[in-house]
Amino acid sequence: MTDHIESGKGGNVERGRSRFFRPSLCPAFTLLELLATLAVIAALTGAAGLMPTLLSLKSPGNPRTEAQHLGRWLTDAMTISNRTGRAFRLFCPGNSPQPASVIVIEWENPVERKAYTPIGDCRFIRWQDSTPTSVYTPQWNTLSPALSIKVVNDRAEEYYTIVSVYGRVRTNRLPPPRGQE
Repeated sequence: MTDHIESGKGGNVERGRSRFFRPSLCPAFTLLELLATLAVIAALTGAAGLMPTLLSLKSPGNPRTEAQHLGRWLTDAMTISNRTGRAFRLFCPGNSPQPASVIVIEWENPVERKAYTPIGDCRFIRWQDSTPTSVYTPQWNTLSPALSIKVVNDRAEEYYTIVSVYGRVRTNRLPPPRGQE
């Protein structure tokens, strides 16, 4: 048997295969496949980029979550202070009738301010202390005076961020006993 047969139009055609279904000489993606892949990647990237924004918009302000975030923020500030040797002042101006919406750290040498603002409707109250300022000294790893910050929201929920004199940060549902921060 011969491998090639004569077609009526003068060209050779391999047995069992027509001219339209030959395998491609160089395998590659078609333009349609490439565009579909790029569209899926773009959609996933856009969704991932919008996710933090959507989550923050839906958050009504959970005091427990805010107290934990504040505790991590304060721990990070103390870690940076210990590494750089720079002291800082912590301002929490809120008191019971007028809760604060921001807590400020003022670094020394050079002077630099950083603020912590909550997500949602949470506010801060400095618990059982009339002094709005505490000073953290990295040489001794101490915060003086120690403080407890009550995190509240509009629905009367509350949670506490407690910072000891020795720089230990914890959160709790109940306030610390008087004088035992």
